[in-house]
Amino acid sequence: MFSIDSSLGIEVCGENLVFTVVKRSIGGFAVGQSCVIEGFLQLDKAQLREKLQQIRKHNGFNKENVILGLPRDQVILRKVELPLEAAENLSQLIKYQVEYYQPSEENSSYFDYIVLNQDLERKRLVLLVALARKSWLDPYIERLSANKIVPSRVEVSTSAIFNLVSLKRELLMGKGLVVVFDVNDQASEIVVLRGREEIFSREAHMGPPTCTVDHWLDRLQQLLSEIRIEDGSIDRFYLCGTQAQGLYPRFKERFRETELLAEAVRGKLRAKGDVQLTHSLGFALAPFCRKRSPISLNLIPPERRRVVSKLQYVPTAVLGLMLIAGVVALGLRDYVQAQEFADRLDARIRALEPQVMELKKIQGDIENATADIAYLEEITQNRAITLAVVKELTEKIPQEAYLQMMTIDTQARSVDITGYSSNPTAIQNLLLRSSHLQKVENKYTTFDQRVKKDRFNFRAEIKQ
Repeated sequence: MFSIDSSLGIEVCGENLVFTVVKRSIGGFAVGQSCVIEGFLQLDKAQLREKLQQIRKHNGFNKENVILGLPRDQVILRKVELPLEAAENLSQLIKYQVEYYQPSEENSSYFDYIVLNQDLERKRLVLLVALARKSWLDPYIERLSANKIVPSRVEVSTSAIFNLVSLKRELLMGKGLVVVFDVNDQASEIVVLRGREEIFSREAHMGPPTCTVDHWLDRLQQLLSEIRIEDGSIDRFYLCGTQAQGLYPRFKERFRETELLAEAVRGKLRAKGDVQLTHSLGFALAPFCRKRSPISLNLIPPERRRVVSKLQYVPTAVLGLMLIAGVVALGLRDYVQAQEFADRLDARIRALEPQVMELKKIQGDIENATADIAYLEEITQNRAITLAVVKELTEKIPQEAYLQMMTIDTQARSVDITGYSSNPTAIQNLLLRSSHLQKVENKYTTFDQRVKKDRFNFRAEIKQ
């Protein structure tokens, strides 16, 4: 199979490093055999050079797509709120903040951030900041770089799990939460995903004596309370990691909506044997994901990042057609000049038959890609409808009222609104006059003693 691009994912796993190469082609992803270098930092230079040369020899990869991944317990993730005015000089401001809280140069950190939300009403910026200690990370980067394996990105294990789940986009299309328990001997993690836009995680250090369903559910409840998700229902539980097989039967017995992540994404990856869903595989998928992880942070400082220059590839189908057309034209010319070349031309055409079959398969892949584009266009249109409804309600809802929850189902073209107000009838009349809504139905109205307001629930249809 013709490869378009390739990448190398490297996972720090205790004292070991795990290497996995992924090659991308028109038909999907091919996964190489994972390689483990034990005691990476303890090896002398000659031993390490020999082992890394073996990895390069048996697994060719694009040197511009090298992703080093850190375990969740070695990365600090913090949400930070700043005034909206800080956006003009955000990078410098965050740098000052990080340096201010570091007691010494020995304890300094690499950091990166992303903007999660811009609250124009409150005039606040919500950021996610990630930090990793330089003294811990530098030895890995320096030893890899000295052997000509230079990481282009350094990410956290949460992103690797998101990339693995994203292999099958249907897993994130539900309305509820998707929970992934990454169960390992050393560093375990709980990841909660709400669609493809929000992701939350927490490290979980639990050995065999405490590795029970109840303990995992307790940790999950702690995470949900910290991120203040109270009303979100859970669609599915997925288990992955080295200890997932042992925990899976006990989870499945209590929750039917439980599945091994490896089974859920089966068929999306090609390999000679069984595919192991390691973090290194998730990191290697990062350059090829249609949607990057919501916390796709790069802990390599900007001044040390490689400048990546991607090659521009001519569509494979066009190249195949040009190749076949050129060979056939050459054969016809030879046929005209001398009859003796006719037999040679027939043999050439027969030799090209496997390539023609491959080209037909490529054509089918192009048709599938066209269908995917149409699907994305539909999602974009639905998002525009959602934004229009949210904008109108935000502008028209009275100041004394506030919404607790609003669910917009673009497929069913319906809106379900729950909130509090001193005058729910006025809210209903406002919805009846909406330019986007119709058939407004009052499902219930009850007085809430805690807030001294009426709690209401309305359901309406979105106009065509």
